[in-house]
This record gives sequence, structure tokens and C-alpha cells, in this order.
Amino acid sequence: MSIVNMTSTTRFRQRLAVALTLVVLLFSAAPLWAQHDVGNSTREYDIKAAFVYNFALYVDWPAGTIKDGNIVFGVLGKNEYDGSLDELTKHSINNNHIVIKQVNSLDDAAQCQVLIVSPSEEPRYAQIFAALKGKPVLVVGETPDFAAKGGCIGFIAYRSRLRFEINLNALKQQGLSASSKLLNLATIVNGH
Repeated sequence: MSIVNMTSTTRFRQRLAVALTLVVLLFSAAPLWAQHDVGNSTREYDIKAAFVYNFALYVDWPAGTIKDGNIVFGVLGKNEYDGSLDELTKHSINNNHIVIKQVNSLDDAAQCQVLIVSPSEEPRYAQIFAALKGKPVLVVGETPDFAAKGGCIGFIAYRSRLRFEINLNALKQQGLSASSKLLNLATIVNGH
């Protein structure tokens, strides 16, 4: 076997391992539960927090965006995650520590690298997207058509499973790019 064949075989195996990991994450995600079932709602947000972490792993920010070795995950509006995001602070992304913070203004939101927009903010989506346009912020939400309305990534329920949509136009407007590994698992939508 030649060196070229071993290299391509190694790359193929690495890609396959990453793809299988993401597929396992997606297909092992438990069914969505009713919002009013408190015990199950916590599990739902644990899974969503894991997804958000993986989104950040497979998105590239412009050089100089991440400062002081910290990548900031912000929550705008009512924080439904109830501690699920705190688990992420035990991990890092490209040697950057994850910091979780509640943000109360659009100026603060623009300082985040990942912004989770609560469903409570739905009436302000247009204002939020306009304020963050051109800023390197990965904007994630969970209301129906979040990505189509202008968010970067939106959670969706499909056949009682948690999935996600990616708005390529929104990513581009934010100066972000997603790896093909992430894009292959998403439903791509066109939006503002």
C-alpha cells in the first residue's frame, strides 16, 4: 500500500469517526417532551445544551473574535436551560474556556460568540437580528422557523426527535462559516 493510499485511508477513517459521532448524537437524542412536564423538560435542555456545544465546535469565527481565551455563550431572555449550560464550562473549544452569561441588552449580546435567544424574545426577533447583523455571533433559537426568520441555527422537532435548521445567509451575514460535517446533518433553510 502506498503512502498516498494510507493517508487517504486515515483521513477517511477520521471523517467517518466524526460523522458517526455526530449521527449518534442526533439519533440518540431522546424524544421531545411536553413543555409542561418539568422532569422531562430538564432532559430536553440538557440535550439542547449538548447540541449548542457541538454547533460551536463546528463553526469558525473570524480571527480575533475570541478574546482572552474565553468563548462566551450568552442567553438573551428567559433562561430555560436551568443549569444545563453550566455543564459546558467544564469543556473548552479550541483551547478556549466556555463562559456562560445571561445578557440583558443587545450591546451585551453582541459581545457573545454564541447567543441563545429565548422563546420569550420572539416579539423582538427582527430587532435582535438587525442589531447583530454583521457581528460574529452564532445566534441560536428554538421557536418554529427561527432560522428562516433570520437566526443562524434553529432547533426543530421532526418525528418526535430534536433536529436543527441552519440559515446559510444568516451565517454569512455574521461572518461565520460552518463545517460541512455540521451542514450535512442540518436542514438548510433560506431566510433573511
